Amino acid sequence: MMIPFVISAYVMQVFFLIGLFAGENFVWANYVGIAFTLLTFVFGIITIIKNVSDEAKDTRKEAMIAKLVLIPYFIVNLIVGLMAIFGSLDNIIALPTVVIAVLLFIVIAVLLLLLFNYFILVVTSAGNVRYLIKNLVDKKDQTALLHIALHFIFIADIISSVILVVKKDKETT
Repeated sequence: MMIPFVISAYVMQVFFLIGLFAGENFVWANYVGIAFTLLTFVFGIITIIKNVSDEAKDTRKEAMIAKLVLIPYFIVNLIVGLMAIFGSLDNIIALPTVVIAVLLFIVIAVLLLLLFNYFILVVTSAGNVRYLIKNLVDKKDQTALLHIALHFIFIADIISSVILVVKKDKETT
């Protein structure tokens, strides 16, 4: 389920970018983007449930690949988020009477963007966290605690995921 999740996240982003930059004739793209946001959310929930409940499946490599493939997604989100913030700040200078509304918009937009990005981080980390908790309980592996914490921090989750795959490859050889 990770592949449909990643694809829907990218498709969602493409439609939002079309709606953002293509002008008034492409307002429909925002509605399609919202639909793909909901689809991405549903795929994410299904992916979490499958990764957490399937004890036999080792998803470390799949999670690492998904995290690496999503790096451009997060970079584009960062750029668009910064553009929205600085564009809104420009409006404050031009129209000082709407300062509170613009600041409120900035806060809400940034929080929604961060919340959805964090949701993507949690979805791609769920299988690894299940594996690490099992490792912690069964093998008393103390490094599992560190890896669990790293899986909930942006960028550090990718590093931890790569380390887990390298460990997996060493275990199999």
